[in-house]
Amino acid sequence: NAEIQIKITRAGQVVITGMAYYDDPADFVINNYALDGLRLTQLSDEVIDQIYDADTVIFALGFNDSYNDDADVFSQKINKVIEAVKKYGCKLYVNDFVWTGDAATNHYKLELQRLAEECSGTYIDYVGEIGQEMLDAMGDWAHPSVEGHRLIAELLLSKIELPEEGAAADVTDSGAQA
Repeated sequence: NAEIQIKITRAGQVVITGMAYYDDPADFVINNYALDGLRLTQLSDEVIDQIYDADTVIFALGFNDSYNDDADVFSQKINKVIEAVKKYGCKLYVNDFVWTGDAATNHYKLELQRLAEECSGTYIDYVGEIGQEMLDAMGDWAHPSVEGHRLIAELLLSKIELPEEGAAADVTDSGAQA
């Protein structure tokens, strides 16, 4: 048993669909900095620095940037993220939720790949690894359906380095969403 505190930093509804695993309940914290479509380019350098003072960061920014922002500013923010990851040494998982575009030429996808590479992180290209099934599981052009969330959760869990004994969650039965 553990007590979990959730701090709401912006107005709006927050839905917690479940938690699968953690080692130390006293030190376990989840922060969502992309709430309501917030983009990486909208985060201050100070907030970026605070985010990466953690053991593990699951980076899931970039989709909204790829449709709304200046590519040069995005690259500058990626550089700030790289600095922060190297400063604190967190384990980094980089989710590529830029659903369209060629991974070899799309600026935002390339920047996400660079982030993972320069930080010895894990890059996860959902469309590249799951393929058309992932695209078919989109509720609209931007948001995954329940099936899409299941696919994301399964692939992410397969990439995260969890201890073997009893750590894997059955996301199909539990209905957990990414």
